[in-house]
Amino acid sequence: MKTGANFVYYTFSVLYVFIRYWRPLKKAFYGLFINLIKRRSTFYGFDDGNTRLMKRYKDVPEWWYGIIFATGFAVSIIACEAWPTQTPWWSIIGVTVIGTVLTIPWVIIESIANTGIQLNVIWQLLPGLWFPGKPMPQLVIVMLGGAFEQMAGNFAHDLKYAHYARLPPRAVFRGHILATVVNCFVYCIMLELMLEWFNNDATLCRWDNEAFMVCQYANSVYSSTIFFGAFGTNNMFVLYPVLPYCFLIGALLAAVWLGGEKYLPKLRRSLSVKLDAKKFSKLDQFFWSPATSLFQTLNPAIALSGALAWAGNNNLSYATLGIYIAWFFQYYLKRRYTAWWGKYAYLLFAGLNVGVAISGLIVTLVFSFGVGKGVSFSWWGNTVQRSGFDWDMYNQVGSLEPLPESGYFGIAPENYPTKW
Repeated sequence: MKTGANFVYYTFSVLYVFIRYWRPLKKAFYGLFINLIKRRSTFYGFDDGNTRLMKRYKDVPEWWYGIIFATGFAVSIIACEAWPTQTPWWSIIGVTVIGTVLTIPWVIIESIANTGIQLNVIWQLLPGLWFPGKPMPQLVIVMLGGAFEQMAGNFAHDLKYAHYARLPPRAVFRGHILATVVNCFVYCIMLELMLEWFNNDATLCRWDNEAFMVCQYANSVYSSTIFFGAFGTNNMFVLYPVLPYCFLIGALLAAVWLGGEKYLPKLRRSLSVKLDAKKFSKLDQFFWSPATSLFQTLNPAIALSGALAWAGNNNLSYATLGIYIAWFFQYYLKRRYTAWWGKYAYLLFAGLNVGVAISGLIVTLVFSFGVGKGVSFSWWGNTVQRSGFDWDMYNQVGSLEPLPESGYFGIAPENYPTKW
């Protein structure tokens, strides 16, 4: 169901964003090429308060980004061809083109509401169509596609906050490049430390690991590699025939919604002319006004993104707190203390993120490797997450229904479609 919902959301969000925000998109792409040719600042043509303050800084030339893109593109192709990845070079072009098309609506939605499109499912789907029955290229494309999405989206995300915080664009660019290079080494070191410290009994990434290093994301990627790679996307579509139609459903929903945005106001004006004043007044009071008030504040792409974030076996105790915080900042403070919100909301958000990262680093170094090693604190905040059914599910020992005598649910393995 979640996979099908993602397919619906892909086509819906792409069509909706490209049509709904076509004018700013056209202006952005036109400005990109014109600024590149004429070597003008990316701030050219904008005169809002934030931009006027940012114009005092030197802008990042477009060719700087071009060098980064060309380097990453070349390294990806060389890596796929030089090592036995079973992944042809042309698949990198596919990742680039499709990633660009999907990243644009994601970044626009992210800029509005700090929530984006989860593109991981599309990177599972495509290599399963390109290379059915081959899990290795499936894994490579999933990793490269995920890197494309995260690097492009997160950089645009940080540029937004840097713009509001009045940070120099070139400093942000240098910081991102340096952080990316450093992270390559940190990631490798982290893997070596995990193998050294959390694999004493050879249970790393298994559900019975004593340090709870179960590698949930790695296991999820492995499962998707088997489902869509080894088993094949075409076989998944035979097993679940509704999945390919989800793309069509998303496109139709986008067309209906866009049509409603365009023609329903005209219908309202038409009814106001055709109906007598008393009937239209009641219709407007009990239907049009409440509906207009609701839909004017509802962005369907953002709403669907939020709905997808709640899908799956998530523990609600980790999600509901975000509702309270979002209401307090985005509704109460924004309306009651607008000046404070405009000045400090984004800075506080960035500060909290940095604070969590620093505190996590300190806690890990002190209590996992330092003087606090072996010390435990037992209180409700540390034990409540292990007291419910969510904990049993996390450790793969929870089941609402017992397994059948055959040992599996669904059709028998010999009846699986195997068309590669």
